Amino acid sequence: MNKPERVTAADKTLLVLEAAIDHPRFTDIVEVTALSKTTVHRILRTLMDHDFLTQTEEGHYTAGPRALSLASRAFTNIDISEIARPYLESLVQRTGFQAHLGAPNGSEAIYLAIIEADKPYSIPSAVGRTLPLHTSAMGKLFLANASETHLKNYLLDPGLFPRTPHSFTDADLFKKELQKIKENGFAIDDEENVPGIRCIGAPVRDHTGHVTHAISLTTLALETSTAQLEKTAPAEIETANAISHALGWEESK
Repeated sequence: MNKPERVTAADKTLLVLEAAIDHPRFTDIVEVTALSKTTVHRILRTLMDHDFLTQTEEGHYTAGPRALSLASRAFTNIDISEIARPYLESLVQRTGFQAHLGAPNGSEAIYLAIIEADKPYSIPSAVGRTLPLHTSAMGKLFLANASETHLKNYLLDPGLFPRTPHSFTDADLFKKELQKIKENGFAIDDEENVPGIRCIGAPVRDHTGHVTHAISLTTLALETSTAQLEKTAPAEIETANAISHALGWEESK
């Protein structure tokens, strides 16, 4: 945690609150904040009096009901499309490809936002459009990060029905694809959903680290090879992580 050069009373309170959320023991809070024991104890007492913190029987500090209520209200009011838009616009400028933001919707992925690229043509797409999970880059990301039970149920119903000759229809091969996606951190739709269309997607995580959304880049297969598309993966993962950070996710070191 980086302390500002000029630490005000408000700064100290925020430092102690954040430290207490991450480090439940008093001695750790003192060490992390580099404040005196007296100051830390006084601020902790105030935060507890106002229900921002509470203390367990073991004497450990944890988020109080008021902090949890504020967090819940904040997440309820989040419009992820608006949060993601500037990041997606920057990604489109960097890559020249059309960008999408999507979320899981039952056995499908649904588009929540679209940023078109400056091209002489337009790739057909629309907010609210849905795609099967197993044939889309976004969808494969959701399945790769789903529970074994969820994946098993999906393979049974609706199953790996083909959308194009390139769609996965073999469960064992598809499971290997999902493992590869988890290892690489991105997914490819190589004309698996629509003939002539290629996509690459990266996962977006919420404050708990769960994959709740995904972004993707879309291009014409005639214009961009799979190898060329994969070269955009670092920029897309960087963008997805930036959106995740904006949602409160902190990447483990």
